[in-house]
Amino acid sequence: IIWSQSTGAWESKGSIRERWGQLGYQTGLLGFPTGPEHWDGRGWWQSYQNGAIIGVSKTGFWESTGPIRERWGQTGYQVGFMGYPINSIVYAKDEKSGWQEYENGY
Repeated sequence: IIWSQSTGAWESKGSIRERWGQLGYQTGLLGFPTGPEHWDGRGWWQSYQNGAIIGVSKTGFWESTGPIRERWGQTGYQVGFMGYPINSIVYAKDEKSGWQEYENGY
C-alpha cells in the first residue's frame, strides 16, 4: 500500500504496479496513486497524480497522460471507438509532439 499525505493510501499490485515501476514509481512520470484499481468489465485502470495506467493482458498496461489522455477521454476512453492503448506514448525529438497507438488507431 502506497501512502502520501496529499493522495491518501492506495494499493499497488500486478501489471499496473509493474508498469508504474518501469516509469519510476512515485518519483517518476505519474507520481503517487490517487485511487484504487478499477475493473471496467474487460480491463483494469488506476489513476495517479499525473495520469493513469490502463490495460488488459492482451494489450499490455500503458500510461495515459497529458493532451493525448485528454483527447482520448473525449472519445470515451477505453470504451470509446479508440479502445485500449497498446503502446507507450512516443514523443518527437523536440518533445513538442507525440502519439500513442490504440487498438483501433492512433
